[in-house]
Amino acid sequence: MFDIGDKVVHPTHWAGQVMGIKEQDLLEQYHRYYVINLAVDDRTLMIPVSNAKEIGLRSISREAALSKVWRTLSGAGESLSDDYKKRQKRVQKVTTQPLSFRATERKPVLSEVEGRSD
Repeated sequence: MFDIGDKVVHPTHWAGQVMGIKEQDLLEQYHRYYVINLAVDDRTLMIPVSNAKEIGLRSISREAALSKVWRTLSGAGESLSDDYKKRQKRVQKVTTQPLSFRATERKPVLSEVEGRSD
């Protein structure tokens, strides 16, 4: 999935760079880990290769994708129904879509959840 030198983003530890892939013995089984040097501080993070995707480790977004996200975020959010069940159904629909699609709907979801109509 990732190679040494790739720049990646972890959902809670932010951006970093894959510095190596290490095998480590854990309970008499060898597991492979991405060794990631975090950009924010001088910490190193080890993420199991087998569940990097489930954890949310991803590549840095391309500039074109970021432009689309910024355009969406700067637009007006959509309004939600006053009915609780309808509102929850809409929020559930948006938040269960793949992350790449959700990024374009982030502002409406945040506005809806926070009760704002911006």
